[in-house]
Amino acid sequence: NADLTTNVFGGGNISKTIGTTNININSGTHTSAIYGGGNVGILEGTSNVTINGGTSSEVYGGGNQALVTNSNVYVKGGNIDNVYGGGNQSGAETTNIVISGGTTKTIYGGSNQDGTVNKTTITANDGTVTDIFGGNNEGGTCPTSNVTVNGGNAEEVYGGNNLGGTNSISNVSINDGQITNVYGGGNKAVTDKPSVTIQDNANISDSVYGGGNQAGVTTNTKVEIPGGNIENNVYGGGNEGTVSGSTFVHIKDATIKGSLYAGGNGTTAIVYGNTNATVEGTSTKIGQSVFGGGNQAATGIEANNNSTSTVNIVGGTIGKNVYGGANTSVVYGKTQTNIGYDAVGDTNLEKGDIKISGTVFGGGEANASGSEIYD
Repeated sequence: NADLTTNVFGGGNISKTIGTTNININSGTHTSAIYGGGNVGILEGTSNVTINGGTSSEVYGGGNQALVTNSNVYVKGGNIDNVYGGGNQSGAETTNIVISGGTTKTIYGGSNQDGTVNKTTITANDGTVTDIFGGNNEGGTCPTSNVTVNGGNAEEVYGGNNLGGTNSISNVSINDGQITNVYGGGNKAVTDKPSVTIQDNANISDSVYGGGNQAGVTTNTKVEIPGGNIENNVYGGGNEGTVSGSTFVHIKDATIKGSLYAGGNGTTAIVYGNTNATVEGTSTKIGQSVFGGGNQAATGIEANNNSTSTVNIVGGTIGKNVYGGANTSVVYGKTQTNIGYDAVGDTNLEKGDIKISGTVFGGGEANASGSEIYD
């Protein structure tokens, strides 16, 4: 409970530790780092770090330059700048972070500067967090990251890494709570295969992106929204980042007050493969429009001219128009717009009433000057 001005290690300095380490922080002001693992000596076992209160700068489930086998970080209260499931310049086999209270600026499922963490798991049940990253911060490798939000408040949720390193598979599931933006991929770091699920009582005050923020995706993105409320838009692609493969967006019985874009957002957010959007259900509501492509973001490239944007609608209320193409951008290839259960031909989808207040267009939306180049 005292104030800590030097680093604290659950493990050893140089020597290996075998077994379990436990650190409990109940109060005080801690300006140096807290490590569940060792400094240079590895932990062959499990570290447990529990934060009940106080003010802490850096909290690591792992070690400084030392591997741990498994780590658990439990944040129940207090104020923390950064929480890492892994280490500073080292990794772990598995990491587990559970947030049930307190105020934390940034949470990383993985490590800080370097290190491989094979599997990360973050579960946020309550509390307030600014940014959540399923993977690492500056570097290293994270083959599989998992982020689940069951409650609490967070501004930005990323399935992948922050500034660097690589993340192979990321899974983000928002079941409840208040979130500003959700990204399946990373902030400025590449993700291979991101997946996002929004459901139940989830409230997203801005937008959902299947891809990353300023980071690319090397294969496909998947966005499943079988519930929840989204105040702005849904994108199958990234915010500014590219998708090398295809996007798949599936909406059922959710409320989206903005528009649905199967592609990305912004001129750099190109989807090089195909873009796909499916809307079904009996209570689906989309306040604005549905686009088979992106928002100022192309599907495909002109040199290949072989991409396809597909829109399938078998149920739902759409406040404005349906476009097979993009908003002020291009689909290099063809568009397919299927309205109605029989037209779509997929018996796995739930048939519902279809109400489209505007018009259905096979192409895209032109720019404000009226140019037809995008259609």
